[in-house]
Amino acid sequence: METPQELIDEFIDASVRYGEALEDGDFNQTIIERATIYKIREFVNGTEYMAEFKKLLDHSNDYVRYKTAFCIMPFEPDKAREIIKELSQKSGFWDVGRK
Repeated sequence: METPQELIDEFIDASVRYGEALEDGDFNQTIIERATIYKIREFVNGTEYMAEFKKLLDHSNDYVRYKTAFCIMPFEPDKAREIIKELSQKSGFWDVGRK
């Protein structure tokens, strides 16, 4: 079994790669990274790892924050919506991949 930090690191890496692939328009890679993110989410949800996982809402990478917000939606809906709203107001955040 992976440690909480290994899972968090894997989630961060997959979220960053997801964002890069999205910005590049590489939608096949976004599917691969999204699958990794959801696998980690399924493992973390409802475990003692959730408190550590929620700290990613303050991460410096917007895609990490975005994916974390969706992952915690069932547990922290108000905080998740707050992060998604904040990101939606960033100029160009939703325009990625539209080259």
